[in-house]
Amino acid sequence: MDDTGSLLRSSVAVHTREKVLSKRMICNEKSTAAIGNNNLSKLSAVLQSPLELVFDCDIPEGFRTPFIKTGYRKPGLTMWGCFKSLIEPTNETVNVWTHVLALVLFLLRFSNVFSNSDFDPWCYGLVCFAIGIASLMAMSSSAHLINCMSLSAHHIGFYLDYAAICVYSFSGSQAFFFYSRPSQTDFVLLSSPTVFLTVSAIMSCLCTAVCCASRHRWLRSKYVIRTSMFMLYFIIVTSPFTYRLAYSTAESETSRAVHYFNRHIINYILSAFVNVTKLPERYFP
Repeated sequence: MDDTGSLLRSSVAVHTREKVLSKRMICNEKSTAAIGNNNLSKLSAVLQSPLELVFDCDIPEGFRTPFIKTGYRKPGLTMWGCFKSLIEPTNETVNVWTHVLALVLFLLRFSNVFSNSDFDPWCYGLVCFAIGIASLMAMSSSAHLINCMSLSAHHIGFYLDYAAICVYSFSGSQAFFFYSRPSQTDFVLLSSPTVFLTVSAIMSCLCTAVCCASRHRWLRSKYVIRTSMFMLYFIIVTSPFTYRLAYSTAESETSRAVHYFNRHIINYILSAFVNVTKLPERYFP
């Protein structure tokens, strides 16, 4: 009988513990579900909440772009808010997406080119140029994306943007020097890679420094100063090919290259003109 009673008591105790554990599990599941639903509700609210766009008069002067009156994101936006603004009609949406799409197209193009090459030393200059282009597109899109987080982020983003432009220019100088300079010349700038690339590197650093400084001084002429620096650097970068054209005797050999080079010059001059004059936003703010 004692054994039977002990077994019954043990069975009752086990059953009781199972019921308690079962209730606890149910409570935990309900609590977890409630927390999950609460988090989902918060996430849904964040995703559905409209991005607050403000006028130029509503933000500090350091965040403003000349002649752009509306479409500014409110300063202090989080990184998530910046990414969310990619699908909103802000005044930076086009700037970001044009650089991102260009980056994707260039990466696809370069992957196709390099997948069919043996990566011999002849390709090194082209690889450097590809890295420069990708860096420019990636950094420019990032600068326009995060420029509303804080005034420091605004300035730092564009410092890196100017540096990326100069990295692109320096990589372009390598491509121009190794692929398009005259094969025989006594001009030391074009006959020595050490001299030419040293001059290009110095110009790259100088151009970056001046452009960064123009964000805090020479404010009335900052766009003229930046554009002039980039134009001067462009002349240095392209000098191997322009010198070759000036003294070339085999015109048919370079006719296709001349066509692309002329298009490049025209687009560069148009870009410089737009950057200095601020068209069309000057008349369509």
